[in-house]
Amino acid sequence: MRRFRKRGQSLRARAWQVLSLHSLSVYIPTMIFVAVGAQFLLRILVSSHFEDSLTVVAWGAAIEFFRMTTNLIYAVSQSEMKTRATIFPYGLGAGVVVLGLWLVSQIEPVTATYVPGFWSWRGF
Repeated sequence: MRRFRKRGQSLRARAWQVLSLHSLSVYIPTMIFVAVGAQFLLRILVSSHFEDSLTVVAWGAAIEFFRMTTNLIYAVSQSEMKTRATIFPYGLGAGVVVLGLWLVSQIEPVTATYVPGFWSWRGF
């Protein structure tokens, strides 16, 4: 990191742009593939008995997309030694998850359908 930090601001910015472009060009199609093809993936990888888990797998793809994207942003802040800017988004995400899970627990009957939704909002 120190060697990377010693380079000029424009070289570092370009390096992060290239990394994010390459990463997102893999993350986005993979998320869409898993979310759209969840029914077929479940049938192939586990069994047709688990087709009811289709919603959870689709939400899981979205959650992982946002998690990987925020990890990329966090890596940039770590390399630039500006981690203070990441405190608020991570705190807000944790608050949204806690509030969302509490709201879901108030729904009668409690269903697991809404829980992954609140986990994915954490990524915003």
